[in-house]
Amino acid sequence: MKALRPSRPRGGILVLALMCSGLAVLGLTYWIMTVGARSRYVDTMEDATKRRVARANGRTLAFRYAHLRVLPATGGTAFSRGLGTWYSGLENYEWGGVRLNSAWSGSPLRSNTGSTGINRISPGDRAGFGLADSAGTGYDLALQVLDGGQSVPHRWQARSYSPMLAGDLLVVHAPASPATAVALTGSIQVNGRAHFQAAASSSLTVDPTVTFNAYGSQGPALPSLASTDRLVSNYPPVHALTWTVAGTPVAGQSRVIWEESVPGFSLRNKVLDTRTVPAIYVVNGAVNSTGSNGYSSDGLGTVTIDLGNPTLDSVVVENVRTIEVIGQSTALTWSDVAGFPTALVVVRRGPADVFIPTAVNFRNKNNRRVVFSVRCESDPPAPVTLSFPEANQASAEVGPDWRMVLVLEQTPVAFSAAGGTLNLTGGISTDRSVAAPAAPGTLRLFREFGPVGLSTKTPRRAWAEGFRMD
Repeated sequence: MKALRPSRPRGGILVLALMCSGLAVLGLTYWIMTVGARSRYVDTMEDATKRRVARANGRTLAFRYAHLRVLPATGGTAFSRGLGTWYSGLENYEWGGVRLNSAWSGSPLRSNTGSTGINRISPGDRAGFGLADSAGTGYDLALQVLDGGQSVPHRWQARSYSPMLAGDLLVVHAPASPATAVALTGSIQVNGRAHFQAAASSSLTVDPTVTFNAYGSQGPALPSLASTDRLVSNYPPVHALTWTVAGTPVAGQSRVIWEESVPGFSLRNKVLDTRTVPAIYVVNGAVNSTGSNGYSSDGLGTVTIDLGNPTLDSVVVENVRTIEVIGQSTALTWSDVAGFPTALVVVRRGPADVFIPTAVNFRNKNNRRVVFSVRCESDPPAPVTLSFPEANQASAEVGPDWRMVLVLEQTPVAFSAAGGTLNLTGGISTDRSVAAPAAPGTLRLFREFGPVGLSTKTPRRAWAEGFRMD
């Protein structure tokens, strides 16, 4: 019998070939779809990234405009600024921009550190944050941030707060003349941060005995600082900017104590503005007088200020040689004055004064909130001794405790404390040299954690912030 040969598996091979072809087509289709989706994703991400960059550019331009043209100015006009190609149809710039649709007017903060100056986009005016007054006038600045495709409405507001109350217990401003030498000498212990605004590397020197928890500097590096001191960078960026007053740069300078021509701007005007009889808040060291508000003059250059007087609010001292500031000598009075209103003392040596301020005697100790400011108009300025002659009897060889914020302009000071260590709760702002008590004495600065009343009577660091309106 003839054997049968098996047939060739032609059908199976054809099926296998068709399956392989189908898989190849599916793989190619998936690859093409993936490449297409990836291409669309890249295009979308490129457009989104470009928009984010453009919007960041617009916010930066708005930020710079708010700091350079709004805070120190009296007003501005409508404008549009941007980067890259301008698309007329969209009224936008390719790489972002900023637009102000209408003119605005306000009051300038004329220094990097304002005192009581209120700008029209500033908090603290009659209507406060982001609100309008009874006439419908808003205090926010409505800037449009452009991102290359649309305009995003933002509201810009000025903010301000005392650096000393915020933790910068030692603030050294740049002197008006870069050639002026400023030195911090002796044992100064800052139990918080310090901030230095140096105009030149040779204008500011800091002894190694000056210590602090952290520091910031908008000037050059300070070689005398120990390597263990930590540099901080979270300060409002207004310090890095240069503002001008009548064409004169004032970057990092302080002029907040005395300014007669701008109501509301200076600490002096904080005392005298809105007073029905402002003359009763001024004491002249060359005129014999006794007031009911806690200050008097012997007419021979000595002025006495009694912090134990509850009606003492604010006072301007002129033409003075010696100031006697009376604190508390008992535990009972120490406790009582903690609830008294904050006192603001403004001392000025004018060019026509008969007497030159040379000493301030802070008697006993003090638990009342006080802002004590001194400005000398002479050049070179006369040094002033800040004396604390009574030691703290409750603790041997320990100087008195004083609750006080010191604001010094063009006034170098030297501290003198009986009993050694002087504890100062508040802080110091200055643009001239500071000398600690003689060795083994120490000036110790502590933060004030009860700023009620002080925040409206101390110089403030000003900056601007922007928020989306929608």
